[in-house]
Amino acid sequence: MIKPMRHDEPMLLRSGVSSFAVGLLLTGWLGLSQALACGPDFPNYMLDRGDEAVMTTPEARFDQELARMKLVAAVHAAIPGTNHPRQTLEAEIADLSEALRRARVTIKDSSRIVGQHRAERQKMAAFNRVTTEGAATSSRQFDGAVFLLRPPMPSLTNAPAPIPAVTPGLPGEFADYFRGSIAWSRHDFKSARQAWIDLLALPPAERYFKSTWAAFMLGKSWEDENHRQARRYFQMARSLATNGFRDTLGLAAASLGWEARGYYLDGDFSRAIDLYLEQAAGGDPTAVISLRWAAARALRAPPRELGALAVQPRAQRVITAYLISGGFRDHAFDIDSYPKEKALQLYEWLFFKVPRLPAPNPAWHHFAQTVSRWLTAWKRRM
Repeated sequence: MIKPMRHDEPMLLRSGVSSFAVGLLLTGWLGLSQALACGPDFPNYMLDRGDEAVMTTPEARFDQELARMKLVAAVHAAIPGTNHPRQTLEAEIADLSEALRRARVTIKDSSRIVGQHRAERQKMAAFNRVTTEGAATSSRQFDGAVFLLRPPMPSLTNAPAPIPAVTPGLPGEFADYFRGSIAWSRHDFKSARQAWIDLLALPPAERYFKSTWAAFMLGKSWEDENHRQARRYFQMARSLATNGFRDTLGLAAASLGWEARGYYLDGDFSRAIDLYLEQAAGGDPTAVISLRWAAARALRAPPRELGALAVQPRAQRVITAYLISGGFRDHAFDIDSYPKEKALQLYEWLFFKVPRLPAPNPAWHHFAQTVSRWLTAWKRRM
């Protein structure tokens, strides 16, 4: 009798499923073409492909597998948006209005401060557009090398757009945060960090609204320089939100994806997958895309690292779900060591310089299928 499948576990991953069964089923997915499940609309290919259409193994959907497994519970709710600059502006104006009301600022003064700060924020948007266009021009001039360097700091003397300034009467935490934002727009990252660090040094009662924003931006400021430092601030943003500081933009949830990116770039796929799963559980649709990338790259990891992922419950399930959801079609990749690959490249170069050399043999390279590597890692875990 076939054992019924639990709804919180994906196909192939229930405890008790043998490695032979996993290998058999995954091998079937490897060699068969895609077939969509019959849903509200009956697909026409079911009529014009004959027996092939009904005998092809069904293919899972990655997002549905993740949702069904429920590997982690949501802790921080995401706030997705399609117009982030506008969403950020409106969130800050709403927070500022509440902060002024709590401080018992008169309606007249509050209206003036909010209006002026909105205007300065709009100047910031215009200034950002100009500096971004300047950086894009530089990237064309340097043929991509500019991506290895930070763009030069825009000059304030001959600035082509109005320079934003801190509005008089702005509460301290808003003033510190905006000073950091202005420095950030000028690519003066040292000054931006200092302004946000000053904000976080304020007494807790004086930084209720902007603490999560400052911590998140400090993490962003370090993401390409020091992943450990970036993680520290992304984790701080979540801790602040958990402890009651205002998180109008859902930055705690967003910080999960940015922290995961650092682990992904460092090759720590288990940690990256855990964080992306939590981000997805919070309702961020981009996390599913990130999980696909993490699973695909993890399958190319060295054997020992891949074996470690095969015994990590969450990573194991995500990678298998990726494979049965179309990942089995990934091309085989070169698994030669770095020294061997460089030696082969050198020989191929010499072949064109020295006519008497034998032609390079494609068999000198060794390739592997991702499914085969995963099955090997799976069997070794038993």
